[in-house]
Amino acid sequence: MAAVRVFHVRRPRWRRPLTIAAIALAAAVTLVGLIPWSCASRPGDRASLNGEVASAAVDVADLARGRRDFYGEDFGNEVFFSDVMGVLQGPLRTWPAARALLKLRGAGTTNLEIELAEDVTIAGQTYAKGSKLGTGLDVAAGSFLPLGVVVHMTRYELRVGITCALCHSTVDPETRQVIHGAANSDLQAGLLLALAPNSAAFRPHTAAAPGPDPAEVEAAVDRTLAAWPPGSFDATLDGAANPTRIPDVFVHEEAPYGWTGSSRAGPLSGLALYINGPTALHAVSAPYVEPPEWERIVAMAAWQDALRPPEVVVDAAAAARGREVFARAGCERCHAGPAYTTQTVLPHARVGTDPARANGQSGYKIPGLVGLWWSAPYLHDGGVAVGPGESVVGVGNLRARDTPLDPRASLRALVDRELRARVIAANHADTARWELHVRGVGHEFWVDPGAGFTPAEQSALVEHLLSLRIPGS
Repeated sequence: MAAVRVFHVRRPRWRRPLTIAAIALAAAVTLVGLIPWSCASRPGDRASLNGEVASAAVDVADLARGRRDFYGEDFGNEVFFSDVMGVLQGPLRTWPAARALLKLRGAGTTNLEIELAEDVTIAGQTYAKGSKLGTGLDVAAGSFLPLGVVVHMTRYELRVGITCALCHSTVDPETRQVIHGAANSDLQAGLLLALAPNSAAFRPHTAAAPGPDPAEVEAAVDRTLAAWPPGSFDATLDGAANPTRIPDVFVHEEAPYGWTGSSRAGPLSGLALYINGPTALHAVSAPYVEPPEWERIVAMAAWQDALRPPEVVVDAAAAARGREVFARAGCERCHAGPAYTTQTVLPHARVGTDPARANGQSGYKIPGLVGLWWSAPYLHDGGVAVGPGESVVGVGNLRARDTPLDPRASLRALVDRELRARVIAANHADTARWELHVRGVGHEFWVDPGAGFTPAEQSALVEHLLSLRIPGS
């Protein structure tokens, strides 16, 4: 009988390290999935173009806490946006968003573009799977998260919530540095909400009526949300479709607060009360989250009160001449004081702007004029919108042609009756937004040839307006 030879096959040694690495990776994934965590972009001083002004009346620790929460605290609204609306369960998904952020390689952007994971049709417009959607989300240089977005991980479930910074902070298009308190004027908030599978949960912020057919209700809400102009938001649960322009939060010396001056009492002359509303915006989340601590709201209010806008490069000689035009035109009758507002609430008939956003109040508060470069387009509805060279006017035209907003041209439209007439006509032709009361009408206080001012004087006034700052800041 022949002897049987046994061959021992030696396994390659490289398999053992790979096995160990695989086990370690699996353990890490399990650990990450089981331990709750959250993260948000919290830009430091070096990453920003402006900061807060020290105040002897406010504790430094409160300012730091207010700034931290402004960027990183969503007060539990991830329950509403992720669990109820499902913002990451429709055409917008986690991995395409992560891939878009990684592709930036820390360079930052003013308009994060995310690939859609599926086809979707909203208000007759189809957004194809694989196409890139401009979100208007801002990402600062050196960051891999959008401003104002908080990411939560709980037992392998990824959720996102939003903070104050989503709307009230932006990134400079040239330096990609953060500008605390400036309005995010190109944020596509309405479209992002419309893409959620259950956007009907946002119905109380629209004029869509409840009905027996969920699909019809969803479609009606989507039509309204998708029509919101960039840089707009509807924070009122009034059953009306009336989004407002996202305001900046350069609010020092502007009390009372709110479009109608309704926030008057409490810490910081009502500012804490004013910002408390958005923190509890989505009542559907209330059974699942703790109410915000009042001390934290006050700290955020103190930090916002301490913010000052970055300086804007203007023609200094023209701005000096514009100061005299400002006085001669009578602008000081309404725009006087440290923040260039008399803090008066004007009746609708007096100011002439659309009353839809007054929510039953008697009129609108005269806004301050500090930081105008960062608050375009103008008026409550953001309807006074003009592009560079004034060749493109009107909110819808700027959006359709992907034309940037020009604060100088838009300010000129605010005081020039002929240019304003062009803006209003363009807005009127844009039916979807006109029905949302985005019109650009009112404030007919002209500084133009019809009122006895030359084009040069008008331009000087614009330079002066863009140069305004809180005294001593």
